[in-house]
Formats: sequence, C-alpha cells, structure tokens
Amino acid sequence: MTLVNSARQGRLPGLKRLRDMLAAQLDECDSNRDFAALSTRLIDVLAQIDELEQAAGKKPAARKETGLDEFTRRLEERQQVRRRDAAKGPRRATSSR
Repeated sequence: MTLVNSARQGRLPGLKRLRDMLAAQLDECDSNRDFAALSTRLIDVLAQIDELEQAAGKKPAARKETGLDEFTRRLEERQQVRRRDAAKGPRRATSSR
C-alpha cells in the first residue's frame, strides 16, 4: 500500500505506513547526517502513533518510573526486611568466651 492510500484511510494508517517507510530508509542509510534526521523523524512518528492508539484505547499508557517511584520502592523493600527481622524476635548477643 502506498503512503497516499494509507493517508486517505486516516491519520493512524498514514503514520504507520510512514513509520514503515522511515524504518526501511534507515536500514539502507549510509550517511550519518541523513541517519540522524531519519531517526529523529521516526521517533516523532512513533510518539504520534502511541498517542493516537492510547487515545483510541488500543494501548495502555506506559508510565515511566520517576525518582520518587524508585525511592518509594526501595523504602518499602527496607521496611519489609525490618518487619521480617522483627518477626524473628530479638537477637541475643553471644559470648565469645
């Protein structure tokens, strides 16, 4: 299917066809300058496709982990270790005599 035919079917089909064409051009690209430009365009097209699919309910929104998420996860892990150690009971000091 051509890009023109895909675009006539709507924005999402047109973007998907453009994505495929850009990927094919990247596979055959020998110029670093052209590769950079094509890569930038492909990243933009992929983002637009994701936005449209999320809006249509076809794809759940991907959530990136933030620094706060990582902090909360580590804090929870530490608290679990402390609770587990507390459940074992107090530690008794052993004599080395």
